[in-house]
Amino acid sequence: EGYAREWAQQKNEIYVVTGAIFDADGETNTSKKGRDSDSSAERMSDRVGIPTHFYKIIYYQLPNKSIEPMAFLLPHKDQTPSGKKDSDAYLTVCLTSIDEIEKRAGFDFFSELPDSQEKAAEARKLNAFWTLK
Repeated sequence: EGYAREWAQQKNEIYVVTGAIFDADGETNTSKKGRDSDSSAERMSDRVGIPTHFYKIIYYQLPNKSIEPMAFLLPHKDQTPSGKKDSDAYLTVCLTSIDEIEKRAGFDFFSELPDSQEKAAEARKLNAFWTLK
């Protein structure tokens, strides 16, 4: 969240899409949409589903109206990186493509973009997150 605030200040405007994923088996078969059925999700107090992952997609729009995306898939585990160096390493490992998140979540995030732009943006997987000035 701290990085997102800094990127927003640096880039003047960013867009953030955040959500939960219920995918205990790691299945990403697109015919199944990857997502676990509601009835199979692990539950707390027999009512509230416990996500297996959280995702965060952050992007900004370039002057040509294309988007510059960055996507994270974060496992829902009791992990607390200690210090900036550990946090940076953890976030770098969690970088993924929007395509991967779509497969696991069962959503199509940028369907309103022209197909060529959508395909390029969603397939992109960064090796490092945006640097801060």
